[in-house]
Parts: sequence; C-alpha cells; structure tokens
Amino acid sequence: MGFLTGAASNGMKIARKTFKRWLMEKYHAFPTPIRILLYLLVASATVGALVRADSTILAVAAVRTLFSQRPWWLTDGLFADLTTTFNAVVTRWLCLARRS
Repeated sequence: MGFLTGAASNGMKIARKTFKRWLMEKYHAFPTPIRILLYLLVASATVGALVRADSTILAVAAVRTLFSQRPWWLTDGLFADLTTTFNAVVTRWLCLARRS
C-alpha cells in the first residue's frame, strides 16, 4: 500500500510538469495531458475503496469471531447485507477470472 500511495502522489506531482524524452540525440519536451491527473485520481479512489471494503470485512469478521456478545451496531440484518454484498463481489471476480 505504501508503494501505491507513493506512486500516486509522485504521479500527481509529475503530471503537472512537461514530459522529457530522449529522441534523435536530444531531449524533446511533451506536454502532459490533464486527463492523466484525472486517471490517477480515479485509480487512487478505486484503491481506497477496495481498502475500505476489505477493512470492513475484516472488522466484521473479527468482531463476530472474537466477542461472545455482539456490539449494538452488528445486527443480523447488517451481517446478512454485508455477506450478500461480499458474495456478489466474489462471484463477479470468479466470472471475470474465468474469462481471462
């Protein structure tokens, strides 16, 4: 995660500058399109959402496993909703994995 965070922040810093490339015995400067910054923001938000989803799954599983008396917020309905959502995500991953 540290690598992804560092790469995203460095990419956003560099995205505001020109891109220099060695061509035909000298450097040529190319402007960086603004969409690169947008792509980096979307990718960072996606990784953040995945981390948040995994943390939620881990927290709920830990609470149900470690504590004999469940906290007030972990109702059976919430657990069923989280389980259904997790099962849908895993099923989709399996469908995508079989295609590739």
